[in-house]
Amino acid sequence: YEQARQDLKEFMQLGERLISTTVILSTPSRENSLMNLPRYLFEAGINDLRDMFKGFPAVVASAGPSLAAEIDVLAGLAGRAVIICVSTALKPLLKQGVVPDFVALVDYHALSARYFKDLEDYPPVHLIADPKADYHAVEAHHGPKSLFASPYLDIMLDETGPDKTGLRLGATVAHVAFY
Repeated sequence: YEQARQDLKEFMQLGERLISTTVILSTPSRENSLMNLPRYLFEAGINDLRDMFKGFPAVVASAGPSLAAEIDVLAGLAGRAVIICVSTALKPLLKQGVVPDFVALVDYHALSARYFKDLEDYPPVHLIADPKADYHAVEAHHGPKSLFASPYLDIMLDETGPDKTGLRLGATVAHVAFY
């Protein structure tokens, strides 16, 4: 009984957090989606990327203490594996001469634009972004960009919108990079 009670309590707490997060993030997510709408409508999505690297190994590089320890390993994988980094790992990788193939962005907050500022002189890295991602950050990235499907925008556009492939959303940007 006590274990079932504790499990139910934790389940309820998780539900409360999910609902409050959804309510808090709904306004900036909606604003970012609308500001990213022209790009969503008129630029390629991720459809063309499917199976592009089929048969190649891939590595997801996330920010954190392990990135500094493994950055030399990543440098040795360039050209032999697809390197996908999260937005917070882009600058540290580029600083060490590691140019990822893709960078993933899902952060809704305007502070995420700093991940792409002051990076004018680097080879193009393909940005894969959630349409809810901060539009300043999407704009600040100067390489190729692809937005994946947005259920919100697709409902709003009805049948007139583009046919975009979606990605599963996880708990972190690293999950999206993996997918």
